[in-house]
Amino acid sequence: MIALIGHWVRSLIIIVLLGNLADFVLPKGDLKKYAGLVVGLVLLLAMVSPVWSLIHQVGKSP
Repeated sequence: MIALIGHWVRSLIIIVLLGNLADFVLPKGDLKKYAGLVVGLVLLLAMVSPVWSLIHQVGKSP
């Protein structure tokens, strides 16, 4: 369980770092705004995915 949480936190950190790198590299303008939106959505999905899988596991158990 602790290893799973550690892997989840590492994934979130990597997504944030890659998002910051993309934000740094991209020029100002519409592309930067859309990239920030996409990174934010990916981060949100990564944060919710463990909860989503837990809900599915609870729903399948008798």
